[in-house]
Amino acid sequence: MDSIRHCQQKQGLIIHAWMLIPNHFHIICSCTEGKGLGLIWRNIKSYTAMKLTDAILNNAKESRKENLLHIFETAGKASSSNTRYKFWEHENHPVLLENTEIYNQRLNYLH
Repeated sequence: MDSIRHCQQKQGLIIHAWMLIPNHFHIICSCTEGKGLGLIWRNIKSYTAMKLTDAILNNAKESRKENLLHIFETAGKASSSNTRYKFWEHENHPVLLENTEIYNQRLNYLH
């Protein structure tokens, strides 16, 4: 949430609705003029991956540590854009909400 808050305050991210689920995230968002959602999402994913991986590495009570790190490391080795661990999927699966009907449909889904 710190990363998202930072992007709202400093990078022009505008959040209309969101839902955080244990293994993924849904959001309806836009950004202020002159800013790019692609760059904002890259920053969010990079920061959260680093923080969550560090939290797993430094938590002696994390019972899934070895398994999680193995999964992240295997994915990192298969990726040309990662140096060690890969936490997020490469794609974001964006959907253009081009009219009120589609926007309301997605908003209702999140609710």
